This record gives sequence, structure tokens and C-alpha cells, in this order.
Amino acid sequence: FDVNLIFKMWSDFFPGLKGFAFPNNFREFEERLISNLLYYQTNYLVLGTAVFILAGYVKCSSQI
Repeated sequence: FDVNLIFKMWSDFFPGLKGFAFPNNFREFEERLISNLLYYQTNYLVLGTAVFILAGYVKCSSQI
């Protein structure tokens, strides 16, 4: 069981500005978006869960 097969490197997931380039057209944008979502799906799941938990914690702690 190799964790790197499931989780992609966070430095690859957040490459900074050097990793971004504007697509030439909408079709290229669509292909890159789908490819990115499939490749980093576990990273997005972990990030989304963390944001959801953090938002719930902040909301609950503000009501106390």
C-alpha cells in the first residue's frame, strides 16, 4: 500500500505561480480542469473535508 499512489505531493498540488498558465481556448480549459480533478481527486477530498470541519468548528465555537 503506497500512500503516494493515493495522495499527490502537496508541493505539486500547490505549485505557486510557476505552475499556472492560461489555456488557449475553452476546450483546453475544460480538458485541463477534468484532468486536474481526476489526478488530484484525493487531495481535493482531503482539502474539502478540512475546510468543512474548520467551518463547522468556527461556527460552533462562535455560538458558545
